[in-house]
Amino acid sequence: MANSSLYLIDDVDAAEREELERWIHDAGGESSDLVVLPDLRQAPPSALEAFADQLAMAGDALLTPLRVAWLPKERDGRQTARLRDLALGDPRHPARWRKEWIRRAERERLRVIVAEPASFAELRERYRAAGGDLGKGADFGAFIVRRRCSRSSARSTD
Repeated sequence: MANSSLYLIDDVDAAEREELERWIHDAGGESSDLVVLPDLRQAPPSALEAFADQLAMAGDALLTPLRVAWLPKERDGRQTARLRDLALGDPRHPARWRKEWIRRAERERLRVIVAEPASFAELRERYRAAGGDLGKGADFGAFIVRRRCSRSSARSTD
């Protein structure tokens, strides 16, 4: 499966997962190209090692981190949360019912954020250059999760 693409996401709720799967499909991918990142605060070393092995089995896949951003309503040309918005909760982290409302009625407030992709081989080289031992799969898996492939750049898509 050389030169394939995998999309890395955090463990998200159903509404966000549907949006990410829609974006992947629109980009020419399949739901099976989606890989959930292990939570570094809770994942045992065996889960991080399994994650690294899963990526390695894909060959030199292009790894692209994705995330959903929920934007506040635009008023007077500014898209910032106001006190009255917070009465229903933080608009950047809406409750499930609010996400469903935004998805149906205010889609312009939903963005898929796409971080700069990196190939598996490139990440392996970055890990080695940082002094990492490729024999330690759990450490390499944690390295990938922390880096999310990015060189600190991301772009928003509509």
